[in-house]
Amino acid sequence: MTRRAVLNSVAGAVLAATVSACGLLEFPDEVDASDIVGGWTSKPKKGHATVLKLSADGMFEWSGVPEGTFSDWPSSEKLDWERLETYSGEWSIEKDITSKKFTDVRLRADKSQHVSIFPLSVSKRGSERSLTYWLGDPDSADSFKFHLTSRTFG
Repeated sequence: MTRRAVLNSVAGAVLAATVSACGLLEFPDEVDASDIVGGWTSKPKKGHATVLKLSADGMFEWSGVPEGTFSDWPSSEKLDWERLETYSGEWSIEKDITSKKFTDVRLRADKSQHVSIFPLSVSKRGSERSLTYWLGDPDSADSFKFHLTSRTFG
């Protein structure tokens, strides 16, 4: 290994340790299906809720989704809460590209629904967990944040 490569490795490790120690870079715990299965609710707008059901057999249903949610660069201001959709299909847990842990959920809608994949970020810290679907740029913090409301649904 060259001297430059060693210095870069050390600098990267020091930076990661510093950022981690300051709490700026925080990776969630790894999740498995038992952490995700159930009914989840998000209330992104006063008086409105959207419900996501993730079943143990790998199927999902997401109801109360306002029109415009999956448009190019959506934002909460552009959503049409008078026109609600329901999507269904399969879900899976996938690795996050940064942490390399199984912390992301992918919803794959049935082909007839004209949208393909909905990525959700999972946050699990101890017994606390949530799912987040980002609207547009994640830096804007504009999102649907889901909280577990039921371990079963029918």
